[in-house]
Amino acid sequence: MKPVVVTLKFNRTQYKGTLVSTDNYFNVQLSNAEEIVAGEHKGKVGDIFIRCNNVLWIGEDLDKKASEEKGETD
Repeated sequence: MKPVVVTLKFNRTQYKGTLVSTDNYFNVQLSNAEEIVAGEHKGKVGDIFIRCNNVLWIGEDLDKKASEEKGETD
């Protein structure tokens, strides 16, 4: 499972969390997700399912990866 950032098409919203699964339609399931709107952290949302038609892009969460490599925890 990888730390990822999912950026939505609308409302300048991102979710950072651990990628649990995807499917052939690009639906995405995250665990330990956090919501970020317009660069402002809104809080933890836990497990979340994001429908494919809302996803703009998915990328690796490099901030989380770097902190894990250094042995830091949230």
